[in-house]
Amino acid sequence: MQLPIITEEKPGFTGTNETNEQELLRMPENYPLRQLRLEPEVLLVSYSDLKPVVEQKIGFKCEEAQMENMAMEKIENAIRMHQDKKRQFYKYIMVDLDDVTIIIDRMGRKIKKLL
Repeated sequence: MQLPIITEEKPGFTGTNETNEQELLRMPENYPLRQLRLEPEVLLVSYSDLKPVVEQKIGFKCEEAQMENMAMEKIENAIRMHQDKKRQFYKYIMVDLDDVTIIIDRMGRKIKKLL
């Protein structure tokens, strides 16, 4: 087995053809990964800094809620809209677990109660 030789002149360059093969096999990155829809598919709870990544890179339209009670209002409204067949429910609800104001157990119980 031949170990790659890393040179200081070109960081990341190895003496084998392995990097050239990897460059040829690498797929070009095309963003967004999917077409954005008109209706929000993801609810971001206390995650406003993640919205540009989710929308521009992944392609999910997002709604934001800064606090737990705002998120519960949006979830309740989304359930009502889904029951009236006006729009689909969120595909994902992303919650910032590092936010100390959000208690995930309590939020889960409230959502279960709404459903």
